[in-house]
Amino acid sequence: MFRSVSIGIDERCYIGLKNKRLVLDLHSIPLEILSMPNDQHASVSIRDGAVEVTGSEEFVAKQLENLRPWLEKLLAAPVAHVSLTAPTVPHAERSVRASSASATPENRFENVLAFEDGHVNVLQIPQSNKRSEQAVATALIYLWAKLQQGTSEVPFSEIRQVCKLHGCLDESNFSAHLKSAKTDLIISGSGKSQTAKLSVPGQRQAIAIIERLNNPPTA
Repeated sequence: MFRSVSIGIDERCYIGLKNKRLVLDLHSIPLEILSMPNDQHASVSIRDGAVEVTGSEEFVAKQLENLRPWLEKLLAAPVAHVSLTAPTVPHAERSVRASSASATPENRFENVLAFEDGHVNVLQIPQSNKRSEQAVATALIYLWAKLQQGTSEVPFSEIRQVCKLHGCLDESNFSAHLKSAKTDLIISGSGKSQTAKLSVPGQRQAIAIIERLNNPPTA
């Protein structure tokens, strides 16, 4: 009895004789090579790139011999990989991918941030009894939003206005409050020319605050 053999070529090729069945995984097989008596059976799947021949052991062995010249050609020349079908992606996974691709700061955190004509509007800030904490949190939120627009460094004056709008501005100590967040904020300049930008830990802290505000825990 003919036994299974494996031939390595650029395209996956497997010839096996099991239970009187020859299975080939090739992308190109001439149909005329599979001429056979009426009591034999063959099926060709272009979609799967496979040829299946079923019949007696003698018939299957004969077809194997007929196919050998084609195998030799495949082995002699490089075979380009042809993908006949795209990989199937489950509907749920496609939805997640589409959602992730379309997610932007504008629609991802719509309860916290609003973007209009290039301007950033902070809709809410964390509640706290300490203005210093609120001022720092407001700065983190605003700086993160500006970073999404391509602006990493922002003047103190802009941040001051946002804090004033949300009632957490301590005019006398505003600069000191921001400078106290040494891990999260990088302060440059002096006096009225001072600027702030987020450090890498500051970016993580900002996104954590925004996510908590955007999706508050339910009781």
